Amino acid sequence: MAPKVAVVRNWEGTVVTRPRVIVRPKRVEDILTILENTRAFPSPVRAIGANYSQTRCGVADGGTIIDMTAMNHVLEINDRWVRVQSGTSLFDVATQLEQRGLQLPVNPDLGNLTMGAAAVACTKDSSMPGAPGQLSSCLKEVTLVLPSGKPMTINESQPDLLKLVRSSYGLIGVAQELTFKVMPLRAVRLNYETYTLADFAQQFAGLCEQPVGLKFYLLPFRDRITVEFRSYDDEPLTSRSGIWSFRKSVLNNVLPAFGSTVSNVVSMPSFRYFLIEHFNTVMRSTLDRASRDVTVYPIEWVRRLPKDAGRTRFTYSTWAFPQPGYPELISDYFAFCRDYYQRQRYRANLLHLGHRLHQDQSSLLSPSLTGPVITLDPSSTGDEGWEDFVIEFNEFCSQRGGMPLFNQTRSLTPEQVSHAFGARLKLFNGLRKRLDPDDRMLNVYFAQLLGQ
Repeated sequence: MAPKVAVVRNWEGTVVTRPRVIVRPKRVEDILTILENTRAFPSPVRAIGANYSQTRCGVADGGTIIDMTAMNHVLEINDRWVRVQSGTSLFDVATQLEQRGLQLPVNPDLGNLTMGAAAVACTKDSSMPGAPGQLSSCLKEVTLVLPSGKPMTINESQPDLLKLVRSSYGLIGVAQELTFKVMPLRAVRLNYETYTLADFAQQFAGLCEQPVGLKFYLLPFRDRITVEFRSYDDEPLTSRSGIWSFRKSVLNNVLPAFGSTVSNVVSMPSFRYFLIEHFNTVMRSTLDRASRDVTVYPIEWVRRLPKDAGRTRFTYSTWAFPQPGYPELISDYFAFCRDYYQRQRYRANLLHLGHRLHQDQSSLLSPSLTGPVITLDPSSTGDEGWEDFVIEFNEFCSQRGGMPLFNQTRSLTPEQVSHAFGARLKLFNGLRKRLDPDDRMLNVYFAQLLGQ
């Protein structure tokens, strides 16, 4: 556990931190030593895994980064739960569960995600019938090391503390061992339907009543929305996994590489975005038609990202909105995108997505605490103009009652956070302060957004 000094970047390269110390513990005793020894391991102390976060929630300038990826073992599996170390990747857990005919109730597509991050932050996927949309909601027990260096185990017999942990973003201690609920493995049938904006508004209430998971692909400059319907299929599996694998590779690799190349090579905005929009539309519509009635297991949409982003780099920013007003929001968003392009000659050059999340009161800062929500997630290769777009996008979302995610919403302001969470933020701050009175885990990013 030899400490070292270096520069740390997140996966897509835009978030940079310069800690005084980086350490990679292999045992819980190492974590105890780190948090107890403030001289050798200065504050702020931030634990990271795959370091995929889109924001500065993991920065520790002048402090200590704890890289948890060496603590990466699946410790125990039974038919009700899986117990893991916090540095274990979602992909490894999902794979081992599938081999036993099991799965997690929520399966985000980011396979590199470590289970420690999944436990203490909002990590989403479209809610399946009867399931939450946040993987942290499946956490039933956690053993963490408090900022004082003392271990503590929290389980479902302490619901208020567990709600705090699930949205703590590592601010109340370092999670080192976790237990998540599991369920029997179930195949999912995928179908796609494309609507005009007007038709979508008319059909929306009926879509939300169907017993399916919903994912939305938004086309702001064509006034179209493609809906992905996910339904459980307990008939014998007849998967066209080759088509699905090809579709996944195009969306995750080909589109970012094409968008990045065109953004760098073509200087004229009108021609640049014509090429990107046309290519994306042709590929998406062709793949959607080919993928209708494909049946897959959830592990098939959990993907490993390459160690270095390279030409497949992508970035995004996420807000969540109450489900009932989503068609009106999308109409406003399409108008916002067109107006922004007219003024700035810039468009987000990848997909615009949405995920429907069921009401979920299992974490204190849950974006769907008061009711079901649907997210709005524009994505980009991070080309020039993206960060400026995000700043205006954030204000657009905040003015319409959106809820940000501390690890997925870029360029947030304290005012936007306060407007979204209100009294919940004050409650979170008070509970956090009780467990970390010396602000051992509090970095500049959270200090600013939490008003500390």
